[in-house]
Amino acid sequence: MKKLIIATRGSKLALAQTDIVCELLKKQNIDYEIKVVHSKGDHNQKDALSKIGGNGLFIRSLETELIEGNADIAVHSAKDLPYDLEEGLVIGGVPKRGEARDCLVTLKGAEPEQPMVIGTGSPRRISELKQLYPEAVFENLRGNVDTRLRKLSEGQYTAIVVAAAALDRLDLDLQEYDIRRLDIRECIPAVCQGMIAVECREKDKEIVELLDRISDPVTKLRFGIERYLFSRMKADCTLPIGAHAEINGKEVRISAMFRGRRCERTCKVKDHMIICEDMAKELTGNCTGKVTLVGAGCGEGLITLKGLEAISEADVVVYDDLLAGEVLSRIPQKAKRIYVGKRSEKHSLPQEEINRILIREAQEGNNVVRLKGGDSFVFGRGGEEILALMEENIRHEVIPGVTSCVAVPERFGIPVTHRGVARSFTVVTGHTMEDGEIKVAWKNLAKNPGTLVFLMGIKNLREICGKLIEFGKPEDTPVSVLAKAYSSEEQRLDGKLSDIADVCEGKALTPGIIVIGPVAGMDLRSDAEKKTITVTGTERFVNIQCKALENLEAKLVPMTTMEVRFLFDKMPKNFEDYSWIVFTSRNGIEAFFSYLMESQIDLRSIMKLKFACIGSGTVEDLRAHGFHTDFVPSEYTAEVLGRELAEHLGKNDRCLLLRAEISSEALSEELEKGGIDFEDVPIYRTLISDELAGDIKKKVDSDYVIFGSGRGVEAFFTFCSLSDGTVPVCIGPSTAKKLKEHYDGDFLMAGEYTAGGISEVILKDMKH
Repeated sequence: MKKLIIATRGSKLALAQTDIVCELLKKQNIDYEIKVVHSKGDHNQKDALSKIGGNGLFIRSLETELIEGNADIAVHSAKDLPYDLEEGLVIGGVPKRGEARDCLVTLKGAEPEQPMVIGTGSPRRISELKQLYPEAVFENLRGNVDTRLRKLSEGQYTAIVVAAAALDRLDLDLQEYDIRRLDIRECIPAVCQGMIAVECREKDKEIVELLDRISDPVTKLRFGIERYLFSRMKADCTLPIGAHAEINGKEVRISAMFRGRRCERTCKVKDHMIICEDMAKELTGNCTGKVTLVGAGCGEGLITLKGLEAISEADVVVYDDLLAGEVLSRIPQKAKRIYVGKRSEKHSLPQEEINRILIREAQEGNNVVRLKGGDSFVFGRGGEEILALMEENIRHEVIPGVTSCVAVPERFGIPVTHRGVARSFTVVTGHTMEDGEIKVAWKNLAKNPGTLVFLMGIKNLREICGKLIEFGKPEDTPVSVLAKAYSSEEQRLDGKLSDIADVCEGKALTPGIIVIGPVAGMDLRSDAEKKTITVTGTERFVNIQCKALENLEAKLVPMTTMEVRFLFDKMPKNFEDYSWIVFTSRNGIEAFFSYLMESQIDLRSIMKLKFACIGSGTVEDLRAHGFHTDFVPSEYTAEVLGRELAEHLGKNDRCLLLRAEISSEALSEELEKGGIDFEDVPIYRTLISDELAGDIKKKVDSDYVIFGSGRGVEAFFTFCSLSDGTVPVCIGPSTAKKLKEHYDGDFLMAGEYTAGGISEVILKDMKH
């Protein structure tokens, strides 16, 4: 084997531990060279570990050496390892464990000081020693062992805490100190304390085998048990966590602590994973969790993938206004929702109370998502919430969001900067008032040649324009008020500083933003982009139809007005009595194959059946499940399907109709006329959801509103109405018939009764 390059930190303890590894390598006749690497933790000896990175702080630099090929193995104190290693790296060797316990070190002959001042930077040691010395004061202590002992001798502390293994491995003169080795039951050590971990690249199989040979089997087993428990607790070294495994024959006694809680179990070694799972749940249940501030963007589709991932993992979601329905629909059903809306006219809760909610929910062990429209740090008070969390030492993360000060103008064809027109833009809050007026630098803003974007300023529009004119901004400066962006009610109102307030008088324009400057006179949208199409129906229909409309470039507003519930109680247990199955919708196909899966019915049992589908969409969905369609009508309606299918079938055929609970009678009537034997089974039900209806606006002001079924028409008009100038679009005759019961104006109907047919008829209408 080639000479091994060993990466290690440069402290005396790290080098002493590396010497232990080197002696083992010598016995294997391995040549080596030591390479000293300095970590961030070595450079910063002042701050607590939790403030400068904590988890994995001492090993990252060493792992970089391995990843970049500058070293072959790295020697670590095993207690410094995070539970997730860098990809491609493994712990190959674990020599025999040293002493696992902690030591409380004091000066010999020193009179006990009250209260004791104990030096340690470890949250675990503080948590444990508070039980032994409830009156003690704990102060941060960093540095190598020599430095810590020196600070104790200088009287900076009454006592310090040091790992026993560190004292054992260093050749130190300890005559002036009293050293009390704390029992495991008094102070549970850090995970894998006293162990040395030797890391290498997973692909270097020869080195992996070598490191396994220098390992102590019992220590390696204890290493695996303690690390497994550590991983199940999903914590890190910035939190008070400890674990210790003691093996006696085929049994292991596992002791662990987390945030002052303790747990001990004895089990067979082979059962340790199950026991560790239980211990982790017991220790971490209702313990402090984490808060993630998620900027949800300012419209449908504008939240980041990372933001959606955070929401999907949330136990609690604290949210306010200005959120797209798409975002709220992604909140897991299991998650607790807390509304803390802060629309300018109404304050659901003061900011201090919101801070307390975040802290409380996190301290109960929840994974909390603070969901805000736009970006949390753009007039979102996210900074205040983070400071409150930091005071309570609560873990937190910030996921940026697409901010309305840029995205909303873009939505309406306004670039906030444009070469030769505006080389800068300034974002101002139009909401904060002091002594009855907005406190901003009006003189500077009036002289600013760039774009001014006022957020939350709609109700103060007249004052904003007046102040800018008063301080010298030309009265004919273009102004755009952009309201309710990315909704079916979005609108753009244009004017000048002198008249925009009158233009907007009496109109409901919140939430909205104000854009002032030369770019406000621009509109870079195409004619199609200025059109708005609202798509109503079930989530499945809305998604399919929106996909079909993408090429039109119009603004699409998904409006899920119905939910689908599968009905399996009347479904047959087998299908031997039928020769045909008839589908009249994509929902029916989805429900049918869900039924087969849930009932564990083998697909081979339906291989002799033939299938009839009402149109190309159902044909496509059936093909996706691996089945071809045997009959499709010449016209995609229930009436034509029934009539033509009756002509196609033989005397001995029997049909199973799988469709919605409330369906057109035309299909069954035509089959009866043709003398066809059939059974009509409702396989799904469409419901108007009260929860969804609460998010729907009463007045829909789109250019087009699409309806995909008669039931969808009923759902829409239960909660909504059409604005003047809005054109309804129906997928087919039965939908149009239902529309006429609620609406007596002109409407469009697809030539082909499909999502593609709807797109075609709208495109044709736009061109006219």
